[in-house]
Amino acid sequence: MCGMSAAGALYCNLPGVAGLREDTDLSLARAFALSVVSNRVAARAIANAYLARVAPSEAAELLRSLMSRLREEAGAHKRDAARRLAGRLVGTDFRNTRLTIVDGWRLSNTEIALCVLAKLPK
Repeated sequence: MCGMSAAGALYCNLPGVAGLREDTDLSLARAFALSVVSNRVAARAIANAYLARVAPSEAAELLRSLMSRLREEAGAHKRDAARRLAGRLVGTDFRNTRLTIVDGWRLSNTEIALCVLAKLPK
């Protein structure tokens, strides 16, 4: 159910994610994001800038892609393993030019997805 808070409204604005709200993959992906994102204020700013410029379906696909990649990795829930995995995924994005410019910053799709996930409500 979409709430009145800005965080809750994110679900209303991402129809593809709204259906995943109770999904275990989304919960695990958000926990993963929170374990590797050290600056939540910056992550929220990146997420807001990204979400302001893309279609909801594109943002939802970005999250689905990361969740799929996380599903393939065992032990991603452990903090050290999560940081190593995040580094590998970001590196792979840069090598394969899966990049997006947000407010002048060239970010990997993984970094953006992590910021969006970190912004999602519990």
